[in-house]
Amino acid sequence: MRWLWLYLRCRNVLPAVTVTVTAIVTTWAMWVTFSDTQVIHPALTALTVALAVIPISATLTGPTDAVERTAAVSWPLRRTAHLLAWAGVVIGLALSTRFTLDWFVSARYTPPELVLRDTAGLLGLTVLGAAVLGAQRAWIAPLTWSLVSVVLAVTPTPGRPRPSYQQVVMWTTSSARPAVVTAVTLAAVGLAVHALRGPRADQSLHP
Repeated sequence: MRWLWLYLRCRNVLPAVTVTVTAIVTTWAMWVTFSDTQVIHPALTALTVALAVIPISATLTGPTDAVERTAAVSWPLRRTAHLLAWAGVVIGLALSTRFTLDWFVSARYTPPELVLRDTAGLLGLTVLGAAVLGAQRAWIAPLTWSLVSVVLAVTPTPGRPRPSYQQVVMWTTSSARPAVVTAVTLAAVGLAVHALRGPRADQSLHP
């Protein structure tokens, strides 16, 4: 298991996971403290999932880009495992709050399908950002899109259905079919691109 410990250290995984855990626990604790309802608002759930996913950007590459391109390691398999493990951490922590209803405190992230969908879609969007902009800037796309989606979700609208293009834009908070298709597409494309190519090399390290 020594190789796993070395991998976690060189990728700064433990500090990043700490940030993820802090985001999920802090939102839950604040909701328990200041809200009278048991269900955390879906828009806040979506934003919290985004904040929990984004720290993975700091772990997508090691200190040397050249190592990421070596054929001596099965990088597609490791990159896929890395993403799946991070998804498991985010989803597991968020959905575990459902069990707190049996304790003296009560609050939960909901709905569960939103947690699952947003985690998958935002992870895909993050690694796509890493492939285009590099790992250090991979957080820009998921954070920006999540904020826009949340703003649209909490903005009052007339009593008519939102058009499809708005459902696509606000996919992190909507349950409509266009939003689901967008999330699944981002997750699938992001996983494929990241597994095969990895993040863009940091050109500043290669004068």
